[in-house]
Amino acid sequence: MGVATRIGVAAAAVLTSGGLLFFGTLDGASAHGSDGASRLIELPGCVARDHVPASAAVPAGGTMQQSITVTVLATTILRIDAHGHVTAATTNTGCAPRISDDVYVWEIDGSLSLASSKDVVRRAWTGDFTQPGVYVTQRS
Repeated sequence: MGVATRIGVAAAAVLTSGGLLFFGTLDGASAHGSDGASRLIELPGCVARDHVPASAAVPAGGTMQQSITVTVLATTILRIDAHGHVTAATTNTGCAPRISDDVYVWEIDGSLSLASSKDVVRRAWTGDFTQPGVYVTQRS
């Protein structure tokens, strides 16, 4: 089951060996979460999925338009603190992190590194993941 994904002008793309990752922001400035957020909120129909197909019409010169389909892999980015504990997470699916996602860690030094998908199943995720690309604060 596909999820429509809009990629805006402010979106960032990170080239990986497996493809492109699309997120609204990568710096975590838009992290959100409630102090009392103890339940998980996801888009209806969230299931472990391998990719999120997205389609868009692209001008092909003149008045002609050409339709393209892009496969965006389900991806999770984890933010960590100085002790290596997850402080926030974002996905591009509108669902909480899944073991089937490509998982990356936003390191303290600002670098992005590949992480084990086992890192996403070790915790109970909380908060509102319905907005793809928005960091959701997690408690240790």
